[in-house]
Amino acid sequence: MCSDLSSPQPPIAPGCGETAAAIEEAAEHPETGAQVQEQQVAAPAWHREFLTVLVDAAAVSYVCRDIGIDYATVLRHRRIYPEFDEAYRRVMNERRARRAAKTGKPWEPPRVAPAWHGRFLTVLAQAATVEAACREAKVSPNTVLRHRGAYPDFDKAYQQVMCERDTRWHAEFLQRVKSGSSFHAAAAAMRVPRSRPRPPAKPVVLRGTSWHPDLPPLIEAGLTRVQAAERLDIGVATLTRHLSRHQELRQAVQQAEESAWRGGRRRSRGRGSRGGSRDQ
Repeated sequence: MCSDLSSPQPPIAPGCGETAAAIEEAAEHPETGAQVQEQQVAAPAWHREFLTVLVDAAAVSYVCRDIGIDYATVLRHRRIYPEFDEAYRRVMNERRARRAAKTGKPWEPPRVAPAWHGRFLTVLAQAATVEAACREAKVSPNTVLRHRGAYPDFDKAYQQVMCERDTRWHAEFLQRVKSGSSFHAAAAAMRVPRSRPRPPAKPVVLRGTSWHPDLPPLIEAGLTRVQAAERLDIGVATLTRHLSRHQELRQAVQQAEESAWRGGRRRSRGRGSRGGSRDQ
């Protein structure tokens, strides 16, 4: 990828995505041209969990909720990690193939691109940041991210515009530095915002199957499945999906419900997955 959605900095070496610290180093040593190599960042642990849940999930938004992330993070990581993006596309293609086999109607990607695509790309070529281009084109950054995933032609044009813009910035920035301008003066003249320390990333809660041992005791204590799901902070759809997949969990829950009924903590032998208050 060529530039981040947050505030892109002018690159120092041919290519895209370098940091302000690298630019500062090149400004101090303009004669060397300071070639910056992009650092390889290890993929987060939630990638595997996300792809595993995505296989049978009803929608991507449900997976994001279960894993504890937002959709914008998924789109951003698809740009940063090519392997994650490739695996994501493979899983989505498999989902669409299964859905097409059930319905008999093949999935077709969107054909007609919205009119604002061209206007946004034109503005983006001259804007200082992607956010500034979004404001001028009257479209939100999240919408741009979604459309980059839905419209391959738009995503390709976006990357091309960003690479051309960054290459132009690279040449202009080095020219200003060589002519005697300081780093900050050159950045200010090019309307490049100063880098700000990013806030620490929110911890990602990997729920996975860690809540399985806690479910049967709650059921045995007299809670319904809906109430137990709320207590464990998981969705009812997630609970139902895990019960259908994991035989040991399903048997443990059934035994807990039977024990609760025999002990008088439940009024019915029913599963209690609907209308939890009636079973108390």
